[in-house]
Amino acid sequence: MKERNVSELRKEIKAATELARSGGDVTEIYDRLSSLHKAGNLDQSLFLNFGWLIYYKLKHTPLNSVLPRKRLLIQYLNLDLPRPSLLHSLILNEAIKLKKNSPSQFRIRDFMELWGIDNLRDEDWEKFKPESGHATNSLVENLIGVYTREIKKDRTAASEEFGRLLDKAIEVYRSNVHLPLYRPIVLESQGRQEEALACYRKLLKRWPRKFFLWSRAEELLPASDLDTRIALLSKAVTLVRDENFLGDIRLRLANVLHKKGLHHHAKHELNQYQSLYVSRRWHIKAWHGTLSRRIEAAAPGVSPAPTPYDAFIAPAMQFPQ
Repeated sequence: MKERNVSELRKEIKAATELARSGGDVTEIYDRLSSLHKAGNLDQSLFLNFGWLIYYKLKHTPLNSVLPRKRLLIQYLNLDLPRPSLLHSLILNEAIKLKKNSPSQFRIRDFMELWGIDNLRDEDWEKFKPESGHATNSLVENLIGVYTREIKKDRTAASEEFGRLLDKAIEVYRSNVHLPLYRPIVLESQGRQEEALACYRKLLKRWPRKFFLWSRAEELLPASDLDTRIALLSKAVTLVRDENFLGDIRLRLANVLHKKGLHHHAKHELNQYQSLYVSRRWHIKAWHGTLSRRIEAAAPGVSPAPTPYDAFIAPAMQFPQ
């Protein structure tokens, strides 16, 4: 591009950026710049200006407009601007917003491979402190939250780099009680089951009344350790205050009780599960039917009997040691 054309276009971009900052429509110049960049005809000295225009357009694009927001994020990353930078961190913040709003339509771990965890700035570790009210999570804390939930849901591995970021964050944000709970999830995702199990033991010493810790720990135990698995799941059942959270736990407990030969208690758990799901009009998992048939085959006509959770819990009391 000729120097005069570059200068004129820079002025146009700056004017458009001010318009975009207030939520104005900048579609025309954005499309023109996109075409120039795609064709390799956008002067590199204009990339940063274009990057800020993208950010403000992204900031004012509704969160439920998933595809347009994803396109803007990709457009920014394709500029390959110097990083770390304020703009780079602001773009990450917008990506986190998209992930929180549309978790199944955007993968933050893929985005981070391109964005680069090593591009976090010192400022990104600072909590936001409004003039009134409590300080809110830092950019780093928000990133860790959405990333960990994604790898847990998708059953995919966290990067080693992310693991180191989490370890550092646990030390920095000692008052954030959620961060330590993410560590065993990350360890398990990396195939480090023994370390994850050891982590749950430590967490249960600190928070013995968190039912989900007992439940998650059970998933890491050897399949053959039926007594301890029954104990941990029984402990979880006794701690849950809201019956709505018990569905999956009851199914898993029914399965282990069945394997232990306690078919009458297993059938009780299945009946409890079914009653809850029917009353809530929730979809009953196929696994419920499979277990029912297995129990009937193993013990035809067996009657359900209430599960003596307290009697089964003893091995759980030794677990956090």
